[in-house]
Amino acid sequence: MSITPKDRKLRPEQPQEKKSLYPYFWLSALIFLVYFQGLFFGFVYLDDNALILDNFEFISKLSNIFGAFKYDAFFNSYGGSYYRPIFTLSFMLDALTGGASPFMYHLTNLLLHTIASCLAYRLFTEFEYSSSKAFLFSAIFGVHPALSQVALWLSGRGESLLAIFVAGSILFLVGFAKTGKFSFYMLHILFFILSVFTKETALTAPLIYFLYLKFIFRGKIPSPALISLISGWLLSIACCLVIRSLVLKTPVAHTDYDIMHTLAVAFPSTAAYVGKIFFPFNLSVFPVLKDISLKYGIIAVILVILLLYLSKTRNNKSAVFGLVWFAAFLSPSLLYPAHLSETRIYLPFIGFLLCLMEIDFGGIFRLNSIGLKVASVLIISLFSIKTILHSRNFKDRLSFWKQAVESSPSHAFNHNNLGSMYYLDGDFHEAEFYWKKAIEINPGERLVHNNLGLIYMNRGDFKNAEAEYLKELEINPLYDNVYFNMGLLCYRQGDLPGAQALWKKAVELNPRNHGALNNLTAIEKLLK
Repeated sequence: MSITPKDRKLRPEQPQEKKSLYPYFWLSALIFLVYFQGLFFGFVYLDDNALILDNFEFISKLSNIFGAFKYDAFFNSYGGSYYRPIFTLSFMLDALTGGASPFMYHLTNLLLHTIASCLAYRLFTEFEYSSSKAFLFSAIFGVHPALSQVALWLSGRGESLLAIFVAGSILFLVGFAKTGKFSFYMLHILFFILSVFTKETALTAPLIYFLYLKFIFRGKIPSPALISLISGWLLSIACCLVIRSLVLKTPVAHTDYDIMHTLAVAFPSTAAYVGKIFFPFNLSVFPVLKDISLKYGIIAVILVILLLYLSKTRNNKSAVFGLVWFAAFLSPSLLYPAHLSETRIYLPFIGFLLCLMEIDFGGIFRLNSIGLKVASVLIISLFSIKTILHSRNFKDRLSFWKQAVESSPSHAFNHNNLGSMYYLDGDFHEAEFYWKKAIEINPGERLVHNNLGLIYMNRGDFKNAEAEYLKELEINPLYDNVYFNMGLLCYRQGDLPGAQALWKKAVELNPRNHGALNNLTAIEKLLK
């Protein structure tokens, strides 16, 4: 399949540079030095406990590898809308090699982030940026504080996996466009499918593929090749959606979706993310929009527009391509903006960097090559120091949720989880304080009434414990643990048939509730 050159040039031809492994080595070394301490961190109990510890019996068995394609990511028997089998398989490989110790999971997270950063460098050079510029911007990607949560939070690896498969699919697309080889075509489609089975955000990737071929690729791809690509994308999406609908009971999440709310928060949410890219000062492990200062975001948006305007050597098509990349991969996260996790800008960040690479910083700020190098080293150093300091918030579950409450105090979810960490540590007084604070912020916050019921039950205050459990059922009728705890309450009061019925209900809702299963088996023997 022949490729014919286009007459236009996207940017001045870059001199041919000798390919070297040194940039990958130095990039990997830099990332390792910045994130080394994270290898010895623990679990933070934001999804990682549910994905790993609660399901360890399943993910630790080699025979269950194909079973990862039969459940949603959280193994919810009563629903679930996160079909991410590749994400689950990554945890299974860690469980098979390292058991339940967090070290292997953190090592994998670090390796995935390093691979994603190296692929970003490869992508930048494939888009014909100089190796020095590609290294600088991929280093920024590798050590940027706003992306640190992906490397340090075990559940954040879905973003680095997604970036690896999307970047890989684009590189194979480039190979196919240049050579017409069928092997590149098949690898491109395979990596696209893997990206969709990693996270649903990948469904927007074909838009980026198409725009690359139309506006970035220097050659002209024949119509039959383009048709085969589009057919492959559509067929892959259809197959993935069919499999998803067959596995999940609720393949589409959030049926109560409010489009007006989404439109109202779309710009401020995007501005908040852009602000964290330029000014990563107000980082939070689990923020809501209400607690994020938008002044940094507004300044950052204005700054980007101004720099692009002042840059005389920019290529408009490449700059727009980068911005579309940013918007395309960020927009699915904005559909349900309950919280603004910094992990969501991981893949969009690459597109944002592509846009920034079109800015002539030297010309605008009148910096010669030495000045640019000094500025680059300074930026990388500052980002690295900030990332090292911010990393300590991921050291353990208590550090994580303390930072969540401090940085986003209006989020009831954060107070509830901090209270739970104190409860697990045996500090019931602090647990009760934060759970009551969560109720003050949001009386309808899920799980909190169940948690307060535990406090009262342990004190022997059965009346208030029952009242809290019933309040939880009004808010969260499918929560299996509240039935389990109500069963414990009945058992302590001598109502064995009542306890049996409640534990049976808990098992119906979640067959993997081992506490309810064990108690149900024991009480059935007693009642025989």
